[in-house]
Amino acid sequence: MDHRASVPHDGGTRRRPGGLLGEQRDDPGAWRQFTEIRESINTQQPVTGGDQARYQGALEAVAQLGDARRERVNEAATAGVPELPWVALLIVYEFNYPFSGPLKVAPTAFRLALERMRAVT
Repeated sequence: MDHRASVPHDGGTRRRPGGLLGEQRDDPGAWRQFTEIRESINTQQPVTGGDQARYQGALEAVAQLGDARRERVNEAATAGVPELPWVALLIVYEFNYPFSGPLKVAPTAFRLALERMRAVT
């Protein structure tokens, strides 16, 4: 049975950049497609030795497909915020509070300006 004709080329998760996994959500349609493929393989009745070998290969392939899908879903669910956005958030925080924290602006320039103004007057 050639299942490629019944499976969309985008695999059910690439319709948008990152798909639902990019949004840390799972796509029920992708699981439905996986289940259909697995069931179509499980219902086969291999007769000859060649059929049996192909059947065994198909069982292993569908098991790997399921494992890979579960791994991608788990990675997406536990990914959290990538490092670059954290750095950007830290920089925004530092700009919002410029006179405190490890990157604070010292009052040295203001003191020098104040001293010069006092010297002129």
